[in-house]
Amino acid sequence: MPGLLGCAFLEDGRVRVDELFRTSVGGVYAVGDMAGRAGVPSVGAVIVSAASGMVAGGVVDMDLLREDAG
Repeated sequence: MPGLLGCAFLEDGRVRVDELFRTSVGGVYAVGDMAGRAGVPSVGAVIVSAASGMVAGGVVDMDLLREDAG
């Protein structure tokens, strides 16, 4: 079932992301309890959500730099 942005969801209702927190929609990232990968259980811890946000922020920056250079 796609959401309002068209992102793919997992069966448990979380937004499907890759290992770098990219969703199925280009330029859209998801982190924290609302995001997940198939076969990886949700942890539900604030520190894990904060860490995923930090990683995603770095990936956004990397993707934007790559886009500018390309």
